[in-house]
Amino acid sequence: IPKLVVSEDNGLNAGCGGKLWTAGKLLSIYLLENLDKVQRENNLEINKIVEIGSGTGVVGLSLGLLLKSSLALSSRKIYLTDLPLVLPILSKNIRLNNLESSISAQELDWNNEKLPDYLTHDNKKCDLVLAADCVYDPRAFDALRDTLIRLSKLNQEHEDKETVILMASVKRRKCDLKFFKMLKKTFQVQEIIDYKEYEEFRQKRCHLFKIILK
Repeated sequence: IPKLVVSEDNGLNAGCGGKLWTAGKLLSIYLLENLDKVQRENNLEINKIVEIGSGTGVVGLSLGLLLKSSLALSSRKIYLTDLPLVLPILSKNIRLNNLESSISAQELDWNNEKLPDYLTHDNKKCDLVLAADCVYDPRAFDALRDTLIRLSKLNQEHEDKETVILMASVKRRKCDLKFFKMLKKTFQVQEIIDYKEYEEFRQKRCHLFKIILK
């Protein structure tokens, strides 16, 4: 796999999205080591991948490099999404890793009631949703949940195959637990613990979840 190159701006222009975070490291490592297992256990084809709150894009870029190295990226599309403030550094990191042909940086505002055209125009379901450190602002909890629901329902013609959401999150406040309690009303939420770095990240209060719409 080619070496991943990630530029940070230390929050100067992109706010918290311009820095690397522990949850992004966890989800990146997990995908690099377990993608085949994720596909096999969930019967995933992985044609369309969407990362929300991408920040520097470390998670989606890691996955892109892995798929590119296995010659499995040509028919797949990865969308790294965030707010406009973050898109410049996200686009820069896509270019630095020579992944422009398969990965694009796009705006996704969780408060919008409809998904943007770039996600809906091809009528393909979203197989895999990635989210690292998106649970940090209680004001965004409802919008985050609603966005996950919309992505999971992107194309309901594929009733035999569910959208899998992999979310890495650091427990910082009690309200973070409220988000997951709220999420469980609509989704099946299962913590993933069977990976070799589990104890290392648990000590950092960083956890990984598989989330599927009920």
